[in-house]
Amino acid sequence: MAWDELHDVELGRLDRVRDGVEVLVVANEAVDEAALDLLPSLRLVANFGAGYDRIDLAACRARGVAVTNTPGVLDAATADLTLALILAARRRLVEGDELVRAGGWSTPWADGPFMGREVSGATLGIVGMGRIGSAVAQRAKGFELRVIFNRRTPSDDPGYRDLDDLLRESDIVSLHTPLSDETTGLVSRARLALLRDGATFVNTARGAVVDEEQSLVHDPVPSVSCLRRMAIDSVGRISCAASARAQAAGIP
Repeated sequence: MAWDELHDVELGRLDRVRDGVEVLVVANEAVDEAALDLLPSLRLVANFGAGYDRIDLAACRARGVAVTNTPGVLDAATADLTLALILAARRRLVEGDELVRAGGWSTPWADGPFMGREVSGATLGIVGMGRIGSAVAQRAKGFELRVIFNRRTPSDDPGYRDLDDLLRESDIVSLHTPLSDETTGLVSRARLALLRDGATFVNTARGAVVDEEQSLVHDPVPSVSCLRRMAIDSVGRISCAASARAQAAGIP
């Protein structure tokens, strides 16, 4: 209703100077100096979503442009998606679907990609116990998952773990940290190597929280036992990568 009451609304890409635009509504698009230069009358950037890491806050502040976001609107949806990805990876749903679509009806269950790993009773490590992480933990109770967690502020809660200890202990790891200078590349190659064989790693946070260039490689790492896992980045792309447990120390 409120949208219908607005006048002079433009929909499209920001590709030329617009002198009269005072409010810019974005959904995870970059708002940097170049974008701000095209909007000399801008007063507000309204980000439709919780994460605002692609908005240059310092540049907006210097120009007197306010920035807003909408925290909480996607908590339930992201938590639901997280559980869906955990189930898909542990029970190998995507591989089974591909086999059936390829006509592999007669494949014996013991020979096909059907021998998944249990979800019930597994240990779920949640990295980032904010709104979304807490929503995932709540849903995990229905699957009888044992939940441990890591967050920026240490806790006396018996479920709290140091990040490296969490990675060693978990059967499933789910990432829910915002992207910042502190968390960029937080999950490095060395940290992924701490995962136990058969662990499942799901990232529904920003992709850059994982050092993907060094870690999510398709070629097996020397001296590392590799399994397949599902990974998802911030724009919803699902890919298979090598999940590994180090067989030798000193992986760079």
